[in-house]
Amino acid sequence: MPSPTFLVFEFTVYVLALLCLRHALYRGRYRALEFVVGIAYGLLLEAATIWQLQGYHYGRFLVMFGEVPLCVGVGWGVIIYSAMETSDRWGLAPWARPLADALQAWNIDLSMDAIAIRLGFWTWAVPGEWFGVPYGNFFAWFVVTASFSGFIRLLRGWRERGMLGYLYPWLATLFSLVTLLWLDQAYVDFVFPHRLQLTVLSALLMLGVSTLWFTRRIMYPPQSVDWPVALVPLVFHVYYTTALFLRGYYRQAPPLAVVSIAMLLLGFAVHLLLPWLIRRYPSATDGDYREL
Repeated sequence: MPSPTFLVFEFTVYVLALLCLRHALYRGRYRALEFVVGIAYGLLLEAATIWQLQGYHYGRFLVMFGEVPLCVGVGWGVIIYSAMETSDRWGLAPWARPLADALQAWNIDLSMDAIAIRLGFWTWAVPGEWFGVPYGNFFAWFVVTASFSGFIRLLRGWRERGMLGYLYPWLATLFSLVTLLWLDQAYVDFVFPHRLQLTVLSALLMLGVSTLWFTRRIMYPPQSVDWPVALVPLVFHVYYTTALFLRGYYRQAPPLAVVSIAMLLLGFAVHLLLPWLIRRYPSATDGDYREL
């Protein structure tokens, strides 16, 4: 029987999934299909990555699909869904949204992964540079989120033109898995031996941030909080930050506590504070196109 810590995490993720599914059904059957396929994508990418790299293994959760806990696949589904809905609500340019989605995923994982390994949720075969997490993990998170988001958004256009029907999320899953496995192998073969991990990650960060900066004049900042969407990153942050302090891990790695709190505050600002400020001070915006 898994420990209470494992069970609480599983239960929390499943509750978030139910909230997201209800939210997606309200948006329409295609959006609900994308969410469900996103969960399948999470399970498949985990199984494929473990098979390809043998870089980590999971602890025993209550519901397992082979070596992969069901809650991990569900977690991928809710994180990607929340990120995509958030970038849609901010009215970003379509080509910029996959990059914004990847940055949102990073916002969660920069603290989550380092705390999760201390809880025993998963274990890296070779501990990495970021509080025990390999830099390659963050490269994979970027690719996983940006590729699925990008292919989904691209293939939506085909579906809207009467092509692909209900197949388009599955095609997005296939294309994303091929992209992930190919780029993971390239990262291992070319980046890791030359110690270029930080250079690659910094380039991806600059690409994402610069994209948001140069498209800021065509944002439509939301004036209300979409709670099912906002709860996903905030619950992940609160859960892991609480575990960090309750378990005393902050004493072992004080900088991790700083990172965890900083990511929590950033998530709070994006999902709660900024919509409140825009609603409270509407004069700060000008017309339909608004600049923060």
